[in-house]
Amino acid sequence: MALGWLLGGTVGLGTLMFALGIGPAVSVGFYTVKNFQKRNVSHDRLFEETSLELHERGMRLALKQAEEAGPE
Repeated sequence: MALGWLLGGTVGLGTLMFALGIGPAVSVGFYTVKNFQKRNVSHDRLFEETSLELHERGMRLALKQAEEAGPE
């Protein structure tokens, strides 16, 4: 940071916050990636489950609208 200032750059609050915060932020990121449990994540049937959920929501909405409309 001092070298940047000596070369003519500006040092403001944002520069100081970045300089002091980038280390802990990267550390948290590395910790998260290191301790990631891949076996707990499953995307095998994501498309099928999502399609089924959307179909069920659509059916519930259609039934609700039919009930509100009453008998024809």
